[in-house]
Amino acid sequence: MNPADTPVLDTAMLRETLGPDPEDVAMMLPGFVEAASRQLGEFEEAAHSGDRDAARQAVHRLGSSLGFIGACRLSDQARDLERELLDRPDPDLVARVQPLRDGWEALQQALEELELPAGS
Repeated sequence: MNPADTPVLDTAMLRETLGPDPEDVAMMLPGFVEAASRQLGEFEEAAHSGDRDAARQAVHRLGSSLGFIGACRLSDQARDLERELLDRPDPDLVARVQPLRDGWEALQQALEELELPAGS
């Protein structure tokens, strides 16, 4: 599948995972978003320090967390990067930071467009 055809956020998957009640989603979603943000930061730190193993571990956790909440496009990017880190002897980690950051920004925009109760 072309990455552009993959949804930034699959709201059906999000509601399947966190429940159909918007209040439940509003209550639980921030924890997942905070964890993913932390994992993205860990990847960036590892990439800039050249720690390939820490980068792979962080991007693995990131892809899993994002997939769980239906952030399909960014989850796929993270999983592709994890495979690359396993398969290629010397990937340019720093060059991978900005595409993940761009995907994160698109996800943040999609999350802002969700119609959730105030306080989320």
